[in-house]
Amino acid sequence: NYGIKKMMPRLVTGVLMVNLSYFICQGAVDLANIFGAGLGSLFEDLMIDSMPPDIGFSVGNTALASIIIAVVSFLVIKVKGLGTKIILLAILGVLVILLAVFMLFVVMVVRQALCILLVVFSPIAFVCYMLPGTKGIFNKWFTMFKGVLLAYPICSLMIYGGSYAGAVIYGTWVDNGDYSE
Repeated sequence: NYGIKKMMPRLVTGVLMVNLSYFICQGAVDLANIFGAGLGSLFEDLMIDSMPPDIGFSVGNTALASIIIAVVSFLVIKVKGLGTKIILLAILGVLVILLAVFMLFVVMVVRQALCILLVVFSPIAFVCYMLPGTKGIFNKWFTMFKGVLLAYPICSLMIYGGSYAGAVIYGTWVDNGDYSE
C-alpha cells in the first residue's frame, strides 16, 4: 500500500509527460532558439550603436572585417627584424579563425541532428523517468538535452559578443585618429 502511494504521483506525472513530451521538447527548443537569437540581436544592436556614424560598416561582414583589420594591423606595425614573423603570425591567426568558424559550423549541424534525435526519443526518456530502476537513463537524456539546447545560445554569445568587442575596438581606433605607432 505504501509503495503504491509513493509511486502513484510519479506514475501520473510520467503518463502526462509521455503524452506531452513532443510539446514540452518543442517548447524547450523554441525557448533556446529565441534566447540565442535574442542574444545575437542584442549584440548587433549594441554594435550598430557603438560604431562611428561615418563608417560604412555592416553587421553581416563583421567577422571578415575583423580578420582584415587584424591582418592589416599586424602588417602596419613597424617592428625591426620581425616583419616576416609578424606576417607568418597573421597568416596563422587567419587560419585559426577559419578553423574556429568551421568547427562552429560543425557544432551547429551536430546540435541540429542531436536535437531531432533527442526529441524523437523523449517519450522513451519520460517512460524511463516513470519506472523506478531506469531513472538514470532519463537523467542522462535530460543532461544531454540541456547541453544541446544551450549550444546555440553559447555559440551566439561567442560569435556576436566577439563581433561586438571587435566593433568597439575598431570604433575606438577610428575615433582616436592616431594611425601611427
